[in-house]
Amino acid sequence: MRKSIALKTLMRAPLKTLLTFLLIAAASFALFSRVTDYAVTTRETENAKDLYHAVASLDNEVPDIFIETKAVQSADGWVQTGYGVDYEMED
Repeated sequence: MRKSIALKTLMRAPLKTLLTFLLIAAASFALFSRVTDYAVTTRETENAKDLYHAVASLDNEVPDIFIETKAVQSADGWVQTGYGVDYEMED
């Protein structure tokens, strides 16, 4: 039986073949472990949803606030800005 050209090439460079095999094995393991980790995390998150119940909620409403703005200039007149002071909330 004749050996194929590909097998002859692999046998001529055993170190190169071994390194290529190890690189492919490491990449396959990394991909498989990421996919498995994602699947397990997703499954456990779905299972944990039923165990937790909210006891409170946040109110993100922004209240109406009156802000008085005063202009401020630097001593040399180059910088002019405004800042807010005296705020009070109306009920």
